[in-house]
Amino acid sequence: MPTAVETVQDFMAAFAKAWPTADTTTPGSFFNEDAIYHKVALEPVRGRAAIEATFAEFMRIGGQVDVEMIHMVAEGPIVMTERVDHLTRAEEQPLRCR
Repeated sequence: MPTAVETVQDFMAAFAKAWPTADTTTPGSFFNEDAIYHKVALEPVRGRAAIEATFAEFMRIGGQVDVEMIHMVAEGPIVMTERVDHLTRAEEQPLRCR
């Protein structure tokens, strides 16, 4: 059985791989139906469907994403990360901000 840290590492790898194709179900599968996802500066979202919808909003940017993990704390079902997401976009893709 993987540790919480290993699960987060697997999630981040799946998230980065899914980003270019906007596949929200693969990273969404790491969350229980009643999970809470809270990205600082955004309101928490509850439930796998809401989490996948949040991922879809992020992925609308397109391009590729790479994650630099700074700190991670995991105990039981609680995981907190400090990370830097590096986005690489194709030159022809316009940036659309909302």
